[in-house]
Amino acid sequence: MSKLTDRLTNIGLILLVCGSLYTGYLAFCSTYFVTWTETPSMSPTVMPFDRVLVHRNITPKNDDILLFTDPDPWRADSIIPHEEYPPFIKRCIAIGGDTFAIHKAHYYVNGKNVTSTPEAGLSHLEQVTETRRLAKINQIHLDAWPYDTLFSWTIRELGPIYIPKKGDIITVNDSTALLYRSAIEWETRKSVYELIGKEYAFKESYLFMAGDNVECSQDSRYWGLLPESLVKGRADFIFYSTETKEGDIRWERLFTIL
Repeated sequence: MSKLTDRLTNIGLILLVCGSLYTGYLAFCSTYFVTWTETPSMSPTVMPFDRVLVHRNITPKNDDILLFTDPDPWRADSIIPHEEYPPFIKRCIAIGGDTFAIHKAHYYVNGKNVTSTPEAGLSHLEQVTETRRLAKINQIHLDAWPYDTLFSWTIRELGPIYIPKKGDIITVNDSTALLYRSAIEWETRKSVYELIGKEYAFKESYLFMAGDNVECSQDSRYWGLLPESLVKGRADFIFYSTETKEGDIRWERLFTIL
């Protein structure tokens, strides 16, 4: 009888351990997911073929590296999420409530220089975009969102612009319509010019995103503000990395905290 009791006890312990492990696995999967990128836009922080662990259901903060749905960078006047495309991964430079600007290719948030993006890249971008001739020689697209002569912004000189947060109210006029057109039309699904002269309250918060590889990144400098609802999660660390998709392991990058 004691042998049967011991056996049942052991089986019970095994089932308990397996159940705990399964519950932990489900909890992990509901909190994290794994993704990877083939683009160099976040190099050297996140390299092509780095596999990163992404934390779901987070509130974006300045300097977070975020994964988000592609807002279609090829249409600078609208935000259209393309779920069939691989998600983007960029650094969050400014959040709703911040005032953002670019001066001599360097980023400023609320009047302070942002140093999270690699300084060497920003300084080099400053040099190679000093004139349109230099920008063209270095194959850098200088013109920036919102692509209008009212502002004539470039990736070297942009803003200042206020990044709206949920509940913020603006008066829609010629300049605000231009700056926040994509956001307002994303929220209302109608032309912003129907609201000229009226007040508008934003229904969600927005972010300004940029790649660390500032010379090779399609980001908010080109396509504008990102709705916070398109964020899928925050990249926390690199758990695996290879030279190519099926190439040699980059051992030095394993378990790098982002």
